[in-house]
Amino acid sequence: GTYDLVTDFGALNDMGQTARDRYMENVVPLTHSDSYYLMFCFERMLSTDEVEHRFRPFFDLEVIDSSPDDIPGTLNLFWMTRKEAL
Repeated sequence: GTYDLVTDFGALNDMGQTARDRYMENVVPLTHSDSYYLMFCFERMLSTDEVEHRFRPFFDLEVIDSSPDDIPGTLNLFWMTRKEAL
């Protein structure tokens, strides 16, 4: 089935690129239109650009907390709402 809320606390940012692709293939089907996805990640391990690239086709994305880029290991929080699922 699908879920109203999916969370990720550092899982995606700990994976290599191939595993990240498989992660997306498995996570997106767990959501439905208007599902929420909450993700915490470290900028040095998973850039905001990569998050946007991977998630924007499926989710409306909002960066809730983005620490300054000049501080290593900063934590970013993304709040996403699933776009209409086909």
